[in-house]
Amino acid sequence: MNLRHLAVASALLFLAGCASTDSSEPVVPSVSPLPTVTSTTATTARTTTPTPTTTTTTVAPVNTTSAEVIVVPPPADADVDLDRPYVPALAPVPFVAPAPAPARAPEPAPAPVAPASVSYGSCADVRAAGAAPIYVGDPGYSTKLDRDKDGVACET
Repeated sequence: MNLRHLAVASALLFLAGCASTDSSEPVVPSVSPLPTVTSTTATTARTTTPTPTTTTTTVAPVNTTSAEVIVVPPPADADVDLDRPYVPALAPVPFVAPAPAPARAPEPAPAPVAPASVSYGSCADVRAAGAAPIYVGDPGYSTKLDRDKDGVACET
């Protein structure tokens, strides 16, 4: 009984929908053949055997109207694939370069190498080496080379 009520209600709603449509635009059904739904139910009484009942319901097509579609033509120089609609490309994402790695600290300069100990036998050897005059604290200074003991050896 419920299916019968459903079928009647569907038919009434369909007819009411047809009566209220605007006749200026044609309505094209979206489904051409009418689908048929068949269901079988069994009812049982307490003292009798079950009797099968077959109900056939025809579903009415749904009326649709088309929506307005805005078509954007592709640019004249675009390579167009006619099988698919044109979709404008998205704006390119700007490239952001990664931050440069921090500069490495320069390695410290090596400590100055202490000159090898130099010793001269005479002021003639100092002059031949191009080291004259020799002051106190310079490599090769010796009191034996400083005659007047003023801190400057081989001055003349």
